[in-house]
Amino acid sequence: MTIVIGLEGKKSAYLGGDSYCGDDEDVDLCDTSKVFKVKNLGVGICGNLSAESVLRYSLKEYSEETITKRWLLEDFPEILREECIDRRVASYNKKTAYLPDDSSFIFALKGKIYVMSSDFGIFRSPRGYNSVGIATPQAAGAMEALLKTNLPPKKKIKYALGACCSLSQFVRRPLIIMEFKA
Repeated sequence: MTIVIGLEGKKSAYLGGDSYCGDDEDVDLCDTSKVFKVKNLGVGICGNLSAESVLRYSLKEYSEETITKRWLLEDFPEILREECIDRRVASYNKKTAYLPDDSSFIFALKGKIYVMSSDFGIFRSPRGYNSVGIATPQAAGAMEALLKTNLPPKKKIKYALGACCSLSQFVRRPLIIMEFKA
C-alpha cells in the first residue's frame, strides 16, 4: 500500500513515491526507494515485494538500446510475465497470469509515463500523468488541480504526494522524486 505518481514534463518525465511499507496491521518505512532508474527506464513500484524483486532484476540484462517504447509495450510485458511465473509470483485465472492484487508498476521512458496493469498490459494516459497504489484517487484529484498551475513538475508531484499523505493512512513521508530526461 503506497503511492507512486508519474508526470510528463516538456523535456523529462518525473516519478515520485512515498516510503510506506506495511499492511492493515503493521506500519514501517522502506529503506529502498520505490522510484529508481534501470538504464534509461524510470521505474516506480507498489505492492508485493516479490514482484518488486522480479521487476528490479529482470531489467538489468537489457541495454539502453533495447529499452525502447516498442520493447516496453510489446516485449517487456511477456518477459516480466514469464519471470513472475517462473518465480511463482504471478497468480493464475483460467490460464492467464496476473500480478499479485496489490502490485502495480509505473514507468518513465523518453519523457512519457506508462502504467502496467495487473494483466501485464501497459498503457499511457493522454492526460500526461498517472499513478499507481492505494492513494491513486487522491493523487488523480490533486494532479488534476495542480496541472492548472504554473508550478514546476517536481513541485506538482511533491504537493500531490503531500495530499496523499494527508488523506491516506497508507502513505508516508519521506518522499522521493526523480527526473528522467527524454
